[in-house]
Amino acid sequence: MTSNWSVGRQATIFVCECTIEARADFDQAGFTIADQILSVASDTYSWRCDTTTYAAICDLPDRPATARSLSEALNDLRVLSTDTRIPVHEERLLGDLLADLAAGNASPGMKASSR
Repeated sequence: MTSNWSVGRQATIFVCECTIEARADFDQAGFTIADQILSVASDTYSWRCDTTTYAAICDLPDRPATARSLSEALNDLRVLSTDTRIPVHEERLLGDLLADLAAGNASPGMKASSR
C-alpha cells in the first residue's frame, strides 16, 4: 500500500532533479516512508534521520557515526532500532529541526544556501 505522502509527491520528486534531504520518524512507519522516498530519489540525503541523532535522543551510551546518504542511514537505523526498540517521533527533535531551518541549513554540516 502506498502512503498518501508518496502518492502526491513521487512524480514531483522524479521530475524535479533537485537535492533532497529527508527525515522520518524512527519507527517502522517512518522507515517505510523513507523507503518510498528512496524508491524515487535514491540519492536523497539524511536530515537528522540517522544513528547519531537517534542515539542522542534515546540517551544511548555509544553514539555511532552517521551516514550522510538516507539509504545508508536507514540501514544503520534499522539495525540500531531493532536492538533498542525505542520509537522516536519528529516532535522529540522539533527544536533542532527548526534551528536548522532558521540557520538556512537543511541538515547540520550543510552550508547555508543563498536562496
